[in-house]
Amino acid sequence: MPEAQTQDYGSFEGNKITGLIAETAETAGIKLESCLDVGCGLKPAITWFRSLAGANAVHTCTESDPEMVETLLQRGVDVVDPFTTDRDLARDLVLAKEVAEHITREDSPDFFRFCAKNSRKMFAMTTPNFEHWLRKKPNDKDMKFMPAHMLHFDPASKNPHNHKQIMTPQSVHDYLTNAFDKSWEIRVYRAWPWKIQDLARDKVWDLHFKIFAMAWKRPE
Repeated sequence: MPEAQTQDYGSFEGNKITGLIAETAETAGIKLESCLDVGCGLKPAITWFRSLAGANAVHTCTESDPEMVETLLQRGVDVVDPFTTDRDLARDLVLAKEVAEHITREDSPDFFRFCAKNSRKMFAMTTPNFEHWLRKKPNDKDMKFMPAHMLHFDPASKNPHNHKQIMTPQSVHDYLTNAFDKSWEIRVYRAWPWKIQDLARDKVWDLHFKIFAMAWKRPE
């Protein structure tokens, strides 16, 4: 992946991207009537999306875990395995919540191209933000606190539920700018702010535990 120049990223004070999607769609004049919920797990965003787009909005999920697919089908969810389906999956909104960190760095360009290919109007994603810990030295005493996602970090694992790469705002921005052409607007946000305090040394760290990112089609 070509190295990009350092970007100025936005800051989002919430811990859910749904409000940001609705706000961006309204501001950009985008009407969302269908959604592809990529890697939805057992918590597809059907209720939220239909509250946004209407009761008749089309919501389709992709999931590659056979047991999860079977469970979702039993619930009446429209779900397919993206690696085996021959269905057209293009939707107005492609949503990938907490998915990118499960993809290896080698497979990530294909993953983001898949998302771009199927996004008609908008793409939105969330992922853990590790930039604070990457700035520290391995034995730095300021690393006493670690995000829970590190417990699942295992790049060599074949388990799809483990985390395969550490994401930063810069890496997310690089993936998106390589997957989406210049007709798309791209925004990356540091999200879900926290303050963590070392009471003994009276030190405070301002952190953002999530990265939210959006891409939407510019008006022609």
